[in-house]
Formats: sequence, C-alpha cells, structure tokens
Amino acid sequence: LLPTVWVPDVEVRARRKLLRGRAYLVRLRTSLKNRIHGHLTAENCRTAVTDLYGRAGRAWLRTVDLSPMGRLQVDLLLELVDALDERISRLDDRVKRLVKDDPVAQRLQTWPGIGTFGAALLLAEIGTIHRFHSSHELAAYAGLTPSTQSSGDKTRHGSVGRAGSPWLKWLLSEIVQSLKLAPGPV
Repeated sequence: LLPTVWVPDVEVRARRKLLRGRAYLVRLRTSLKNRIHGHLTAENCRTAVTDLYGRAGRAWLRTVDLSPMGRLQVDLLLELVDALDERISRLDDRVKRLVKDDPVAQRLQTWPGIGTFGAALLLAEIGTIHRFHSSHELAAYAGLTPSTQSSGDKTRHGSVGRAGSPWLKWLLSEIVQSLKLAPGPV
C-alpha cells in the first residue's frame, strides 16, 4: 500500500556529487568576487571596465590605489579566485565528457537558458523521467508547486515552500532568470 521510493543508482549519485561540487565551488568563487567588490567599495574605488576579472580588469586591479591592508586582502582573494577558476575548469572538462555522448543532454542544450552544466544537472537531479506520471509530479519533486491550505469550503494557495529538491529548484530558477535577461522575445 505504500508508494515505492526511487533510489538513484551509483552512477547518478556520482554525477550528482560531481555537479553539486562544481556548483559549490562556483558559489564560493562568487562569494570571493563579491568580497573583492566590497573592499573596493569600502575604499571608494570605481572602475570603468565591465569585467573586473578579465584582462583589462586584472590590469586595473594591479594598479588601483588601495590601503596596505586593502591591497593585501584583494591580492589574497584574487589568488583564491584563480585557484578556484583552475579547479572549476577541471570539473568543467569532466562535465563536458559526461554530456558529450548523451543525446538527451544534447537536446536539452538546444533550449534557451540551458548549457552543458544545466543539462547535466537536470538529468542528474531528475534521474529517470519515467518515474513521474505527470508534469505535476515533477513540479512537486522540484518544489515548485504552491502550497495549498484547505478548511471546509475555503482554499488558500500560497507561495512555493521549502520542500522538494533544492538543487533542481535552484537550477530551474536560474534558467528562468537567464530567459528574463535575454534580449528580445523568448
């Protein structure tokens, strides 16, 4: 009488570990970059370059006038950003190999807002799509269905709750955000 619980196999668990680890490192790198921006803002430094971590931005960061402690902090944080860039790049190579021969991942990448990492993470987090009987079940698994409270003849719908897969919810939200930022009609 109890519904069966799907348990991912060893391969899916390994993919999840790889992809979640990469996402964690990217979040860590973003946090470091935000901290660098914080140090620059605290010392009232503004730049005209659009990419602070590209070639022109790095050249500007080397020459910007900072206090000795500000210079030390920015330089140390930049070293950490560079180290994370190298590790993320290594993980990206593995992710590319994962999706290279996967026709479902290739097809997912044709959709706007879904790249190599997004396709791989979608497949790893969803597992086999055949375990869901409807789109509503998948949306509930992702944690994207609104809450419903019923009592008597009154029904109240609220926002999405904390239930569901946090990684899948995050990824789908990122995809939607990228579509909102894309120029032109979607």
